[in-house]
Amino acid sequence: MNPTWDETIARGLADMLEQTPSDPPPIAAFDWDETCIRGDISESWLTFLDEADPGRLAAYEAGCATDRRAAYEQLAIDLVRGRDEIEVRRAVDDTFRRAVREGRIAPRPPIRELMAAMVGRGWDVWVVTASPTPVVQTLAADYGVAPDHVLGMTSPRGENGRYLPSLTAPVTYREGKLAALLEKTRRPPTFAAGDSEGDLWLLEAARYALVIDRGPRSDPELIRKATAAGWWVQRGWG
Repeated sequence: MNPTWDETIARGLADMLEQTPSDPPPIAAFDWDETCIRGDISESWLTFLDEADPGRLAAYEAGCATDRRAAYEQLAIDLVRGRDEIEVRRAVDDTFRRAVREGRIAPRPPIRELMAAMVGRGWDVWVVTASPTPVVQTLAADYGVAPDHVLGMTSPRGENGRYLPSLTAPVTYREGKLAALLEKTRRPPTFAAGDSEGDLWLLEAARYALVIDRGPRSDPELIRKATAAGWWVQRGWG
């Protein structure tokens, strides 16, 4: 069954689109994993890589338990290192198709439709993600988001076009998400959507904020903050 908006949120979003001035263009910032899609494209790719190279997933999970930021950064590096852009995009396409078949990932049509409605009304729509930039660029195109409007973990490329084992600043994790957006737009978002504590800086900077409640997998502190702040909390999407 496709997810649908809570009726109160649907009305609120419609009012927001109707009332927000278009000059200057309002900015919308969407997290990707677990917000625009159900599931995580980077973690799904890692899971499939682990089948051929066991131990990678366990090492990542151990790293998250010790230092989540360092683990995210290392994952972003390791997924693309040594590959060129075409190889990354092919691998992501294969990963996405398999993950959808296996139920690890599912698109969120209401988010895609919201993005399209925003673009139709002159909004400047961005995706800001802790996944590698080229990984999410591959998928965000289906949501109508141009590659230059995807801000993620970015590795430099060598002369041969292959990604190097490092990251360029700003690193799009926690406060780095807002920093990356401000570097590009010079203005805070009018609207932000996310699902985790890592999106808090974007959500707090926005006039309108939407949190995807993932049920038992959600951060209860984020849900508490969202409820106290009067943000939209979309429940029931898993």
